[in-house]
Amino acid sequence: MGLASSAGALAAPVTPLRTPRAPRARTLLFAASLLVAPLAGATLAHVTAPPRAAARRAAPDAQAPPARATNPPPMAPAAAPAATTPRPGATVTLQAAGDYLLHARVQESASFHGGYAYLTERLAPVLAKGDVNLVNLETPLATLRNPIASAPAILNGPPEAAAALKSAGFHAAVLANNHAFDQTVRGIEETRAAVEAAQLVAVGGGPSAEAARAARTIVTREGVRVALLAFTETVNADDFAKRLRADAPQVALWRGEPDLALVRDAAATHDVVVVAMHWGWELATEPTPFQNRTARALCAAGAHLVAGSHPHVLQPIVRQGDCVVAHSLGNLLSNQGLKYKRGGLEPVEPGSAEARGETRDGALVRVVLTRGDDGRMHITTHAAVPLFTHNNWLERFGVTDFRNDIFVAPLAALRADPERAAHHPLYAERTAAIARALGSTATLLDE
Repeated sequence: MGLASSAGALAAPVTPLRTPRAPRARTLLFAASLLVAPLAGATLAHVTAPPRAAARRAAPDAQAPPARATNPPPMAPAAAPAATTPRPGATVTLQAAGDYLLHARVQESASFHGGYAYLTERLAPVLAKGDVNLVNLETPLATLRNPIASAPAILNGPPEAAAALKSAGFHAAVLANNHAFDQTVRGIEETRAAVEAAQLVAVGGGPSAEAARAARTIVTREGVRVALLAFTETVNADDFAKRLRADAPQVALWRGEPDLALVRDAAATHDVVVVAMHWGWELATEPTPFQNRTARALCAAGAHLVAGSHPHVLQPIVRQGDCVVAHSLGNLLSNQGLKYKRGGLEPVEPGSAEARGETRDGALVRVVLTRGDDGRMHITTHAAVPLFTHNNWLERFGVTDFRNDIFVAPLAALRADPERAAHHPLYAERTAAIARALGSTATLLDE
């Protein structure tokens, strides 16, 4: 999400979204708060990437691991799970979603409807189909040091949100995005602690540069070793982040070839590699040259799924051999698009995300891989489940006790709900829009 998000605060004016190329536009106050913050909180054990050669696959008759071994409990020393070779025909289903943004009105919706689980609970049936489900956590879950605002955009939420993502069915959360420093460097560690306390795998952020870049490992029920890595093209405190010591809490800013080498290392010690990339231009419906170039390099380095985020709108899903690239999965949940309505728009500032229906569109990309006779995992299917964020902001007129009602759900579930018949034409419109945005190579699924 960019420096001036749509409706990030209750009453703050909304300005046009800026591109990620201008991080220096942060206010002096916010920059000063970052500079005076301590560079480290409590020291937490970090996870390192598996050794390059020592963790090669074991013999074909190696015993399969338990149902799902993710990462060690928070605060415990980490060790890579033992290497295994999945049985012939073993499969794994990867799923990834876009930006989870806890704007102020989104948090109000949680408070009005019993908690943060309300926001994402309708995703549980589709998430149940995944062995590894990944989401971009684009909101710190930390002590509030910088007030939530919309211009420039500053975000924060409570640890309860991480537990809600876990209860919906997510397994891992990406910390590497441009809002990582919204609550200072200490906020990165607090966010990681909240994620791990919820038994989610934290990817792309850690107590040091090495830890932030380390591949995290999930071993599936069928013994498939999945490596997760995450990088961001920029952060809003870009200059500050680049001056951090290597032993300071941080997220993984993309460095090019050194990070491609980490992907190659992960591919050498795992069966499947997933790379989350926070990149591109906000509100752009097509990938940038950097996205295209980097996607090709990641696939060549051994990635099987590249899950893109940051533009807040959907971009095409393409396949390159045994690698699927979802250039942008849009917003999973946000308060953007709150003024969008079918058949017309409320007057808004030009360039604003408030009235764009695309900012309420999302997709859950699904990639199924199967171990072939050559011992490698090959993509058998790739598809996407269309998602949509319900937002009742336009229903506030004349309501004395108006309460925000914001949540995300599969579009098929919304279309099938007879109590929402008045909105069915809207859902049909957004389903068609999502199909166009993702392109012809991605099959759309209802569940």
